[in-house]
Amino acid sequence: MWFIAARILLLARFFPETYGTNILHHRAARTRRKTGDSRYYAKKERIERELRAKGFIAKILYRPFEIIIRERIVLAFDIYIALFYGAFSLF
Repeated sequence: MWFIAARILLLARFFPETYGTNILHHRAARTRRKTGDSRYYAKKERIERELRAKGFIAKILYRPFEIIIRERIVLAFDIYIALFYGAFSLF
């Protein structure tokens, strides 16, 4: 098991990043450091700046309910789990 964990850590360290948003974020940060010009930023940074504490907490609390309302299978599974746990806790 340790052997597998060591391989995963090595792979995570040496494989290049492929998520476009993170690539642009790192590229903008590198350009800002290199040039000293603060007008270079990624879209991700602007969104994070707008979502400070209040907006971030509201988004975190709202998202699960949004998924339950929009996805019928999630709603059905939630009802099933609620009934199962309710019946299980009665005995």
